[in-house]
Amino acid sequence: MTVLNIVGKKRHDILTLIFVANSPQLILSIVYFSYNGLITFMLMADEWSGFSSERKGLRVTSASGAQRSTYRLQIPYRYAVPLITVSVVMHWLVSQSLYVSILKYYDQDGVYEYDLIWGCGFLPRAILITICLGVVVLMVGIVMGFRKYKPGIPLVGSCSSAISAACHPPQGDDKPSRKAVRWGSCGPTSTLGMTRDNSTLSSGESEIGHCSLTSFSVEPPVEGALYAGLRKRKEI
Repeated sequence: MTVLNIVGKKRHDILTLIFVANSPQLILSIVYFSYNGLITFMLMADEWSGFSSERKGLRVTSASGAQRSTYRLQIPYRYAVPLITVSVVMHWLVSQSLYVSILKYYDQDGVYEYDLIWGCGFLPRAILITICLGVVVLMVGIVMGFRKYKPGIPLVGSCSSAISAACHPPQGDDKPSRKAVRWGSCGPTSTLGMTRDNSTLSSGESEIGHCSLTSFSVEPPVEGALYAGLRKRKEI
């Protein structure tokens, strides 16, 4: 253990020592929330991209029908539990790396005489382990960033307008929000003037397809075809 005598020996200096010793804890908490938010956004995009390859219910707070409930820890347990565990371990390691240390002097009879040193103690071994664990956590985040999402659906992030554009089911689809849904083409499409049955469109004619989340059967969008979020624009 090494002690840094960074303040005087006055009683009010203990507040300065406490602030200095615990400042890394605040930084670590900010990093945890930032890392948690990053993983949440990545998993949210992965959840969204899954609607292009499989039929599943929407994830809501109060589930009914085929809907799925939200995660208790905001993200799946396979991510939340390791993240919380690593956070707890790193907070403990930081507390062992830098801490308030007060050395008191006693005479040979065990009678207290005075405070020898007021300062912050640090443990090099704990600091080294904390740095190594932090590098591992950083590398895991970088590796997760190379994961590819399932193709077939535009990424929308948390944009409510883009999400709304994918939530216009075709007529006849009653209460699809309570059913297992999938995103895809649920209307006519055209590819360079050709319909799905490969018949040529007449001059000036064009078919506009429609993609949406729906409980009906869907097909993957055709590359080069035209699609709209709404089948018909409502006249005001």
